[in-house]
Amino acid sequence: KFTESHVEDEELYKILMINSPTGIYVIQNGRFKFVNNKFKEYTGFSDEELLGRDSLSLVLPDDRERVRENAIMMLKGKISLPYEFSVINKKGEIMWTLEKVASITYRGQRAVLGNYMDITRQKTMEEVIRESRERFRAIIDNIEDGYGEIDIEGNFTFFNDSLLGINGYTRDELIGMNLQGITDQEDLPGLIQALDEIRKTGKASRRIEVKFIRRGGARRYAEISISMIKDVKGQPVGFRGIVRDTTDRRE
Repeated sequence: KFTESHVEDEELYKILMINSPTGIYVIQNGRFKFVNNKFKEYTGFSDEELLGRDSLSLVLPDDRERVRENAIMMLKGKISLPYEFSVINKKGEIMWTLEKVASITYRGQRAVLGNYMDITRQKTMEEVIRESRERFRAIIDNIEDGYGEIDIEGNFTFFNDSLLGINGYTRDELIGMNLQGITDQEDLPGLIQALDEIRKTGKASRRIEVKFIRRGGARRYAEISISMIKDVKGQPVGFRGIVRDTTDRRE
């Protein structure tokens, strides 16, 4: 009975390994000895092309030394979090991988059990977001109007150089400063009411006229267009605004 149960467990283990949704492999002496279906699907190579092959040959050349060092550190228990790197599939495409390894005995010899997780889509989205942010930053930094972002309490979290030029403060002085500190007290209630209305309705407000106080105390006129900033769950987290100094026009 013990033997039958042991055989059944071995068979179940084999089925799980082969059909795991994560790419799984076994390496001995630096070469693949076992690869499951997901690993073959991920790399595009067959059993014949992978078994006996140098495991690092799939890794992007610039990443190989780092992968080797991370694997050794994980096998020694010095790191526990998965590490990421790039591999080249059969089509020559660069894929991003998240990997973990562990020391095992395979067919009576010391071996490495590893698993791959394909994070190419995630990394691609991160790159798209990064490029979008860079384009956004370039646009914001090069417009003549002031641009600023405040949190829900009204503290400045981001702004461009044009806004600094309008209010006369340095970057270190303005970051974290509350909107009340640069708004004329006569216009502050109306501005607060406008922000509250935007928060409640989610609708942007155009051409709000306020007087602001420059560094040194001089008062200037401005038109502000304000919209809501929301987090990934759709909850309000702050406001963004385009500020145009209209003092010269009014005069």
